[in-house]
Amino acid sequence: MDSENFKSAFVGIVGRPNVGKSTFLNKVIGEKVAIVSDKPQTTRDRIMGIHHFDGGQIVFLDTPGVHRSKRHLNKQMVSIALRSFEDADILLCFFEPPIAELGYPNASAGIFMDEESSFTLEHLARTTHPKFLVLNKVDLLDGGAAAGEWKGRAILQPFREAIERTVKFEQVFVISAETGEGVEELVNAIIEILPQGPPYFPEDMFTDQTDRTFAAEVIREKLFEFTRKEIPYSSTVTIEEFEEEEDPVRILALIHVERESQKGIVIGHNGQMIKEIGTAARADMEEFLGCRVFLHLDVRVSKDWSKDNRIMKRIEYGA
Repeated sequence: MDSENFKSAFVGIVGRPNVGKSTFLNKVIGEKVAIVSDKPQTTRDRIMGIHHFDGGQIVFLDTPGVHRSKRHLNKQMVSIALRSFEDADILLCFFEPPIAELGYPNASAGIFMDEESSFTLEHLARTTHPKFLVLNKVDLLDGGAAAGEWKGRAILQPFREAIERTVKFEQVFVISAETGEGVEELVNAIIEILPQGPPYFPEDMFTDQTDRTFAAEVIREKLFEFTRKEIPYSSTVTIEEFEEEEDPVRILALIHVERESQKGIVIGHNGQMIKEIGTAARADMEEFLGCRVFLHLDVRVSKDWSKDNRIMKRIEYGA
């Protein structure tokens, strides 16, 4: 490796909740390193993904969605995201088409900015780092009611203009992280402006997540997938035991909820819900770890854990 000509940088992936940041990271890395769901605020901590190429590496920082909230947990998540605005060398600023299907009820009236997008722009305007505007989820404009109402991608030009009235960007990219459209072009553009820098991580490393962390995150992802309403936001996961020397690998995980009624929902009738969560999580763990996994899940009521800052830090962030 020619370290004198090596290029590297930390690239922050920022934006409002559920805009496709984690889907983009997984697509670029080619591995599932960040959990995803169709619900907002799935990502709670900063997730690192390393993209290696001939002569350099990009260290992507996937961040929680930027939004206003008074909840302790959400404020902690937003604080993590906003720190990445300064920690990164380059920012990828993700936005999605303002259509009703994505929660923009006033889009048909030409109102393109919701509160969370405006809040994100306020903070982006204060940064001096190179910034790329990334208009994601354009596959949603290629058909259906949204495309018919807005004549497909024609909506992107006035939306882009509304954004750029607040923040100026180096370049603008139209992509679909889900289908891969435009992703390679975006990555190549990042490589073009990378400064000379050291190789921060070895070539065989694609994330800084430990196996234990990934296991907990996958279980959380399945809680988002299989449960509804407040359960995904009132639950978290800790790994109590992780026996890597065993075959299969033995994992004991604890799902924390805030109320007794939530515990019953997570367990389900005759244990059916927790069985489905465990089966789905185990499959992802086995693919990630490349070996068989024995997974045991328990559920504990940790009363109001997300509302008590001390308890939240101890459970969610290990503080």
